[in-house]
Amino acid sequence: MTFITLLTFALLWTGLVWLSARYLARDEQSDWSAWWALHLLAAVLPVAGLVAAGFLPALPAAIEIAMPQDLSFLDGPVGVGQGGEPAGMPFAGLLNKGLLGAAILYAVVAAAMLANFFIGRVRLALLVRRSCPVFVSDTDVPVLVCAEDISPFAFSGILFAGKPAIVIPASLLEEVGEAAIEPVIAHEAAHLTRRDTDIAFAFSLAAILLWPSPFIAMMVRRWRLSAELQCDRAALSRADASSRKAYARTLLAALRLTKLSAEKKMAGRALPCPPAAFSTSQLKDEKMRMTHIMEGASGARKSPFAAAGLYMAVACLSVVGMGAALTLGTGANAASGENATIVEGAKITSSYGMRRLPPILGGRDEEMHNGVDLVQRMGSPIYAPADSIVLEVTEDFRGSPHYGKVVVLQSAGGVTTVFAHLDAWVVEKGQSVKKGQKVAELGNTGRSSGPHVHIETLVHGTRVDPATVWSGLSK
Repeated sequence: MTFITLLTFALLWTGLVWLSARYLARDEQSDWSAWWALHLLAAVLPVAGLVAAGFLPALPAAIEIAMPQDLSFLDGPVGVGQGGEPAGMPFAGLLNKGLLGAAILYAVVAAAMLANFFIGRVRLALLVRRSCPVFVSDTDVPVLVCAEDISPFAFSGILFAGKPAIVIPASLLEEVGEAAIEPVIAHEAAHLTRRDTDIAFAFSLAAILLWPSPFIAMMVRRWRLSAELQCDRAALSRADASSRKAYARTLLAALRLTKLSAEKKMAGRALPCPPAAFSTSQLKDEKMRMTHIMEGASGARKSPFAAAGLYMAVACLSVVGMGAALTLGTGANAASGENATIVEGAKITSSYGMRRLPPILGGRDEEMHNGVDLVQRMGSPIYAPADSIVLEVTEDFRGSPHYGKVVVLQSAGGVTTVFAHLDAWVVEKGQSVKKGQKVAELGNTGRSSGPHVHIETLVHGTRVDPATVWSGLSK
């Protein structure tokens, strides 16, 4: 599995789930946080499954491998690279470097975002520790007062083994008074009861690790808004019109503190997804909250049957995504992990990628090497790395004698492996072979610089680095 495969799948799949979440239920789910949470899980789990399929050993299974009818994917231009392998497309080296650069960029950005995230968590914990329990409330959770000008927030203590607490800025308490603060405390207590702070922690990590996909961040935002609307409704369950106006004024005051803390880069701004903060910098979302507060909008009625149907639809969506992810993952990983050694005691003399040719073959500047070369004594046995069928045995591979004697094997997951420059083969076309079974002998046929076997690997017809599929080919 390549980085571009993972990235493409993540973008397409999370986009599909976003469209489902956004347009299947439309606006009636705007205040149903479970709807968005389930879609987030449906978006994230298949991507995580694809990553796992790329790194975990393939599960053993008895798989019947069918002989492909179309072998055209084995055809290709024959160049003059070492061992007779095609020199590759002119921009193959640039493509590989571009993909490597993209992977490095992803890692750097993700690392920076993770560092900022955890630094923010530490600062938030230190802020809670500095706060004083000088305010008395009816809630079971301690209510603390801090000197910093930030929005009120709930703190669950996750990662720091601390006790849950609600933190109120002294400036807001002084501005609106204790009576107006009580609904705010009820709002934050609802977040803690619903465990929104812990859920937000997980969704924040998902949004960071999948940062190339804008759809995850959009679904996290919608989940956060729905959680805020539900907690507003819980805080105002028995409020009259005047109480709602006071609550709205308190929200406006908190918004000013949020803007101030953003300008000062306070700790409360450090969380990518802070649903337990009473206000955020998302003005569009806060406007929707204000409308719900003033109008006293109630939550959309959801019958048990409708809810069950929607949950089932999301579950099916997740299963489909997991199936697609496993199909992609096992294609590149079907032979990885526990696979047989191809040549005992062999030395890797040339890996996949750009390399300089040896003087005996012209000594030109860098060219694309499309496989891995193993050197061992003449006639050394070559073993099938996995259960396979023999697609081809030939001395005229790709219409050229440069490859010498060649054996092509097809393994599970669409993995095709080419063994070139053989001295002899001991199998026939269409024959089934077991992992570890001898299929050929190492040689020096074709355009070769000495006794070795040149190995190429294709996954579903696309050439990949054999070392990413066969673990024994990693230096």
